[in-house]
Amino acid sequence: MRIYGDFLRFSAASHVLPNAASAPSGAISVETVEQMPLFSPEERFETHRIIVPVLDAPVEVRHTRNGVDTVLTLEKGDFIAIPAGTRTAFRWSRAVAAVRIEIGADTLRDFAASALGIVAEPGAMSRCFKIRDPELVALALRMGDAADDDDVGASILFESFSKAFLVTLVRTYADRRATGVDAREGLTAEQFRKILDYGRRNLSKRITTECLSKAAGMSVSAFTRALKFTHKQTPQQFLMALRLERAEELLADPRMPLGKIAFECGFSDQAHFTRSFRKMRGMTPSAWRRRRTAGSGAKQ
Repeated sequence: MRIYGDFLRFSAASHVLPNAASAPSGAISVETVEQMPLFSPEERFETHRIIVPVLDAPVEVRHTRNGVDTVLTLEKGDFIAIPAGTRTAFRWSRAVAAVRIEIGADTLRDFAASALGIVAEPGAMSRCFKIRDPELVALALRMGDAADDDDVGASILFESFSKAFLVTLVRTYADRRATGVDAREGLTAEQFRKILDYGRRNLSKRITTECLSKAAGMSVSAFTRALKFTHKQTPQQFLMALRLERAEELLADPRMPLGKIAFECGFSDQAHFTRSFRKMRGMTPSAWRRRRTAGSGAKQ
């Protein structure tokens, strides 16, 4: 499974978490499942979940959704939609492969606000379990193929399919309205100072877009639009910049282990830190530290 922390720049923040159970609230994950569990007990999903079965013949699925039992027949071109906050259990009549997509609640809202300029809620996905949409299913299957692809350009393909998938999902199924934010307003200097202060004080913790918007005294959608207008950044890009800024400060101390720096800066692990740093700075943290140390020595 691949998990991406920045929905507008998937390849920049991608990292593999083979044992992860779900996506963080500000991320999107895609996993190709060779065989779905025949029975999944009732649980409450914290992320939006979309299951696209790979079918050569119809399959029956029995599901319990918020206490209501239903039996449906899925055919090629159908997918299952489970919005965040829903309690769901389901049982398949036979073994099926599937592409399972999890979208953090923050991710869907932020993408709709910053990329499309709207406020979007799950909409039709909250009212239907089975949805027929061959176009969206085809995009999901191509996302699954790209997520499993290690060949050159795979991350670019994944990014393209993922953006197309999210746009199609929002345009077709979301309940939407204008953000109500005047793009000419943006963030005030005081609001930006507040989110900078909040971000720097809490880097080692989990920071969501909601946390930042609350620090700025704005709604999530208004904050996302204002940050994009004023600083040309998504909330995820803003946080990544802060994490790397702090990482460079800590790398100046040659005695500080990279694992501890990764933790202090809010990366999931040292490998995630190394990939992100190399992507944004063009070299690994170790190489950056060696170059800085060599430069300091030359000056002395």
